[in-house]
Amino acid sequence: MAGKHDLVRRSLIGFYERFHNTPQEITQLATEKRFEELLRLVHTLKGIAATLEAKTLTQAGAALERELLAGRREEVHRWVEAVKEALLPALTAALKVVPQKVDPAPVSTSTLSASLPVLDHAEVKRLAAELQTLLTKNSTKAKKGATALREALHGCQLDADLDLLLSHLERFDFRAAEHALNTLLATLASREQA
Repeated sequence: MAGKHDLVRRSLIGFYERFHNTPQEITQLATEKRFEELLRLVHTLKGIAATLEAKTLTQAGAALERELLAGRREEVHRWVEAVKEALLPALTAALKVVPQKVDPAPVSTSTLSASLPVLDHAEVKRLAAELQTLLTKNSTKAKKGATALREALHGCQLDADLDLLLSHLERFDFRAAEHALNTLLATLASREQA
């Protein structure tokens, strides 16, 4: 039972770390008419909200996603506001389990760059390709592959995405796990471009 409690706690922390800036991000993406990026972000948010059983947020995200997929852009700001309204209580709840920093002193640029993980892009691509193959084959070895990918991405603030992937594998839902992997890789690619 302690393992599940820890998974939930880590999932909530990952959710907060991944989505605490999302209210501003989705407003900016909608204002700038960057609808593909908005769709990707809302799709990821909706999936993780569903995993965390945040029903109101899941429903708001699904509604915005439907509007975007249908090409209805006229009222996108109304749907963005609905997602933000549902997201804020979820972030507030998740914040309760996020460890607070003991030392709020500012971090220097050199300290920050030294603390960022060095990502081995070739290794991540290799592990992702192997995992994709295992998922396509519905192999139970996929969980081991996902764990290896988690280690390679350690410190990249993708814990919520990785937790979602692993939770699908726990239920042997290989199709959902494959979708979660693709979403994770799209998130990683968008960060590299930024």
